[in-house]
Amino acid sequence: MRILQVIGGLASSSGTTPAVLALSDRLANAGHGVDIFYVSGRTPDTVMPSSPGVHVEGFPLSGPRIWAGSCALSRALMNRAGAYDVIHGYSLWLFPNIAVSRACRRARRPYIISPQGALDHWALSHHGLRKKIYADLIERRILSRAACIQCVTEHEVSLVKNFGLSTKTAIIPNGVETGFFNPSAKQYPPEILFLSRLHPKKGLDILLPAFAAARRECPGIRLTIAGGDGGSGYRKTIEALIAGLGLGDCVRLVGELRGGEKTAAFESSGMFILPSRSEGHPLAALEAMERGLPVILTPQCYLPEAAKQGAGLIAGADVQEISQAIVRLASSEPERRKMGHAARRLIEEQFSADRIASLQAELYKEVAAKG
Repeated sequence: MRILQVIGGLASSSGTTPAVLALSDRLANAGHGVDIFYVSGRTPDTVMPSSPGVHVEGFPLSGPRIWAGSCALSRALMNRAGAYDVIHGYSLWLFPNIAVSRACRRARRPYIISPQGALDHWALSHHGLRKKIYADLIERRILSRAACIQCVTEHEVSLVKNFGLSTKTAIIPNGVETGFFNPSAKQYPPEILFLSRLHPKKGLDILLPAFAAARRECPGIRLTIAGGDGGSGYRKTIEALIAGLGLGDCVRLVGELRGGEKTAAFESSGMFILPSRSEGHPLAALEAMERGLPVILTPQCYLPEAAKQGAGLIAGADVQEISQAIVRLASSEPERRKMGHAARRLIEEQFSADRIASLQAELYKEVAAKG
């Protein structure tokens, strides 16, 4: 089967990128022909797949960076869409989906769109008027013409329906690479890791005062905040909040971590936290669980499995609940260890890249067969 993945960029800071790369590697290794088209020049770095069987092409940015416009990408899709059995586009509000829809209609090829959390209520309200106009003029039409809208959770299926769509949906969560966790070597110090973009929706304005409150009961805890702000300037807001709360001696703001630095951060931490206001299916949380970390998440992370399987705690996106969750995990090394091991089992059973690639291949076959 010939498969084309189309994405607005291949940045290490994007949660979608590693999921797409892991999927593409697995599909190529299974014998499928897999290409990735992306818009180059939008981000400071580009991450590539590990499998030599995945062919990657970048097309230069020729429009607003935020929109990922690229005339070269549009031309390539128009000329080559007919060579693929199925084409898969990612996220919403970006030009590549327009190019995918047009090219697939012309070539009479089916396409799939993955919103990746873009239809969540908070996400829709952010720049809400702009998105409403764009949805009415462009995005809703693209989604209605798709062969399938691929959702990461049951909740996202309901969001698709609430968006006024009757398009077929399928649920396939994000998957992560496995094999990094060594249970005999893992330690669980009272070190908390936040690893995500520095963005208002991620809840750092909730986390920091909650952490300050938790330190009154657990004075030995420390927090590492890892992530970049994409040039938005939001890091300065976080720096000011850290200083205002008097947390300069126990909170580290380390910027975006990659490769070995990211691995080291997981290994040196005893728990992971993401008090987000809006997510699709947070890959950083899945990666943390794969490395044996218990997690503290909000309901808006849409990973209820973490609590159900004893892999972490679900706390409301407010200071008191997050603080209480931090105190509970920080107070008990045995509980952190027990939850961390449960987190690793959960990933292996439900969210491994191998399992997700198998589900994805079946969906591609079904969509391609129906044309």
